[in-house]
Amino acid sequence: MLLDSTMQAAIGGNAEAQLTLGLAYYSGRGAPQDHHEAHRWLRAAASQGNRGAQRVLGTVFLKGDGVDKDIPQALRWLEVAAQNGDVEAAYLFGFACLGEHGCPMRPAQAERWLAWAADGGHRRARLALGLAFKSGTVLSQDIDLARSWLERASESGDTEARLVLGQMYLGGEGVPESSATAASWFRLAAEAESPVAQYRLGLLYSQGKGVRLSVDQAAQWFERAALAGLAEAQFELGSSLQRGDDGHPNLRRAREWFERAAEQGHAEAAFAIGTFYVFGEAELSPDDRMALEWFQRAADLGHGRAAFHLGLAFREGAGGAAQDFAQALHYFELSTERGYALAMTALAKLVRMTDPGPNGAARARELFTQAANAGEAEAQALVGIWLLTGSVATRKPHEGRRLVELSAAQGHPSGLFALGRAHADGLGGLVDAEAAARCYEGAAHAGHTPAMVNLGRMLLEGPIARDPVAAFGWFDRAAKDGNAEAKRQLDALEQSAAFKAALYAETDTHVRQSPIWSDTTPNVDFE
Repeated sequence: MLLDSTMQAAIGGNAEAQLTLGLAYYSGRGAPQDHHEAHRWLRAAASQGNRGAQRVLGTVFLKGDGVDKDIPQALRWLEVAAQNGDVEAAYLFGFACLGEHGCPMRPAQAERWLAWAADGGHRRARLALGLAFKSGTVLSQDIDLARSWLERASESGDTEARLVLGQMYLGGEGVPESSATAASWFRLAAEAESPVAQYRLGLLYSQGKGVRLSVDQAAQWFERAALAGLAEAQFELGSSLQRGDDGHPNLRRAREWFERAAEQGHAEAAFAIGTFYVFGEAELSPDDRMALEWFQRAADLGHGRAAFHLGLAFREGAGGAAQDFAQALHYFELSTERGYALAMTALAKLVRMTDPGPNGAARARELFTQAANAGEAEAQALVGIWLLTGSVATRKPHEGRRLVELSAAQGHPSGLFALGRAHADGLGGLVDAEAAARCYEGAAHAGHTPAMVNLGRMLLEGPIARDPVAAFGWFDRAAKDGNAEAKRQLDALEQSAAFKAALYAETDTHVRQSPIWSDTTPNVDFE
């Protein structure tokens, strides 16, 4: 219990004693905790003009700590304390007037009292003004004033101000873009043990932006931030170990950091652990069930690609998941909403399969078009052909040609096949048989059966240089894939005397594989 002298002084009307007694009852240090008694003595001191008691009362009502939250009461006491010269109360009142703590926005009062507190050396008031002028949400946006107040906050030792200044210079937010200046601000904050600044500085070292590229420096800063518990840094450190940026990949340690990041809700880290289970890496045995558990965690955290893989599992009935088209549709939809282009194409195919009517067809066309616009190669090839030929959509040859060229540029066999058709038939451009043959050959080497047939026809009938033996090789491969046209062509060739003569003269009828055509993506058959 407090000394009797303090109680006697408080009873006698001494405001400082009343404040001391109120704080003791409020905290339970020096007296039994009793919020009712605390409030009585604090109000007594505040009513006598004690600015410390006025500030404490305002803070208590602002937070609803031990009393019912009362914003009008809080603002009244904080403003009175500020008017009586309490710098902390001026900051708290000005900050509340920015609309914080559920208070109404009062821009003029916010600026007035924060500036007064800031000029009095209050570090957080300087930071608050800098952030307010930067955002322009309550106060009129003024980047020069924002920078000035943030620099003053930094001079007061504010780490967050240094971090914000670094981000401004890195992105050129109202200041000249300068990675070097950003690195300087990040370094100041990082040395003051800001995990976010340490992470940002690590990124700059890993990219060689504003500083000399240094894998070692990047790893050191990532590790400091990771040890401080920053999930982004834990994931980045794990990714660096996985890639082996130092020349020595360490998947086990990478997994350990991914696990720590995933525990904090880092979606990409959870997905990375799932991929380790898929491929049996990082000292884990292949386990599709465990992979799906991690993909589920990642998907629940908003990871689009993880949702796509869950959709595949339910579509195929794989990884311990029962085949369930409704679930597959759900996860493909989820992945599509998160912008994953492959899911858009997968969803379009499944919609078309499960809803063969006109509504399903219309929805599938929309999804294929969405996927094509998102850069998915198979969808680009399909929609491109529609636009080139007018078979499904209104004919737009130049747009169709652009899409199939984009698909082919990604090496997708369907894109190569579609571009081959465009060259062969003059769709969206001039006829170019040699270019058509090259595209068909690329698609054929990647396993595209219709491309094998079309290339075989060109080698057999022209207009390129004829080579019936090579044509036979491509027809033979296509026939083994079950293509009826290829079987018909083979039967015709086997009855041809000219072909038999050419065959006897040929010493090697093997169709050579080229290492540059190794994509095994499933075909889209346009025939």
